[in-house]
Amino acid sequence: HKTLTIRDYKNDENTPWSFNVRVQYSKIEVYNSEVYNLSSFYTDNYYKNVEASFKASDCKFIGPYANIHPAGFIEMDNVDFDGTYIQSENSYLLIKNCNLNMHGNLYNDGGEGYIEIYDSNIKFNGKSQSISLYNGSTNPSRDYAIKISNSTVTGGIVYYSTNNNLPIYIEKSNMTTVLTGVDGFLYIKDSNIKMDYTGSNSYISLRGMAIENSYLETNVNIDEYHEDNSIVNSSIKDSTIKINGILYEYNNLSIDSSYIEASVIHLHENTTVNNSYIKVVRPSGINFSIKVALFTEKRLYMNNSYLFAKVVEDDMYPLALLQNDFSYDNNLMVTDENGTPLKLINNDDAYVYSYDTGGNSLPNTVTLRAKANVTFKIVNGTWADGSINDIVITKDVWDKLNEDEIPSIEGLPNGHWEKVPSTDDYIKGDVTYVYVIDEVVKGVEEIEENPKTGINYIYTIISFIIAISLSIMYFKYFNKTYFMKG
Repeated sequence: HKTLTIRDYKNDENTPWSFNVRVQYSKIEVYNSEVYNLSSFYTDNYYKNVEASFKASDCKFIGPYANIHPAGFIEMDNVDFDGTYIQSENSYLLIKNCNLNMHGNLYNDGGEGYIEIYDSNIKFNGKSQSISLYNGSTNPSRDYAIKISNSTVTGGIVYYSTNNNLPIYIEKSNMTTVLTGVDGFLYIKDSNIKMDYTGSNSYISLRGMAIENSYLETNVNIDEYHEDNSIVNSSIKDSTIKINGILYEYNNLSIDSSYIEASVIHLHENTTVNNSYIKVVRPSGINFSIKVALFTEKRLYMNNSYLFAKVVEDDMYPLALLQNDFSYDNNLMVTDENGTPLKLINNDDAYVYSYDTGGNSLPNTVTLRAKANVTFKIVNGTWADGSINDIVITKDVWDKLNEDEIPSIEGLPNGHWEKVPSTDDYIKGDVTYVYVIDEVVKGVEEIEENPKTGINYIYTIISFIIAISLSIMYFKYFNKTYFMKG
């Protein structure tokens, strides 16, 4: 039950033999060292009273078959690793400030385990390699199973299978990594994730999700699974989600100020959409039994949003409601792609949209468009045409301004926009832009406009009077003195 410490060590990178450390009942600590041709750091019979089975900082571990495999904890700080795998047993795996070039897996197997990755770069060189956690404890010491923070992960898979329903937590990270087989809550914040999966299990199974201020693009289906029929609140906020597949969400989904795009969206209960854009275009040949692009079973409420649902096959519906429990604000218009109004009818035990009440003419496209007012104000002056009135333009939400819709400020006195209007910004609701003309000091302005009424003119007159008075006084004094002397 002792510690083997390696400090300030470096072997020759051309050394032909391997570096292999194996201990029992103890832990290994390595500091400020470079180890080439590493075979393994290995501990056996994990001893629970030690802080960590393996700890390393300020090190470099290189070896084509290198592995770190203690029987317990792993803590690595500022380590460069180029090898096969890093595996923790029945405990935790902590990675900080590391660069990992992985030819195998980074994983934790069971027990009270969790994985934490901070401020690190991880590259997987094979599509089947993964960050994995199996059989996490039902009495964990963390409120998450895997946490990835301020890191970059390239390639590979993130996989999580456990009985404790703890989340995978991803923040401030960039990942081109596949999340698959996830049996827990997925939390993503301030991150960019792009998945391109080619395996057989093309799905993400979730117990819920919370995505905020993030970008997620994937070609795998995302579904929510509750084996105990519990209701989980899921949310998407200030984010862009693009799914080349199916978004299958069970209950209580809130979408706020986000852009959602998918091939099929199937919603169960209590979906609320605020200030968002939902685009569903179902291509031919997609494997989903219900012939609908967007299908909702109970209560879909839309406020100040834009929905575009389209099918390419004539025997399918762009939007179908199992129950007539669909509501939206009064600003919303339901039309086809060209703006022709549509009516909600009951067709084949589902509510769909039609051009007429007979239901003989069903559209391939349904759009729900909310309107928003864009207002331009001017302060301390007038617009170029001399008007002081507000300029108001009505647009579809999630549309953009055209260049000719922004009032010209050319020729106006110096000023500034409080918020600069742009043709690149989406209109997500009523918005006001204010142009403020800079105020000029009144006295200075009067001088510039009429020099004879300004203060400089007064100073000039006073100075002239003083000069004349002094001259007269001097002349009188000079004459008096001269005659007295004479």
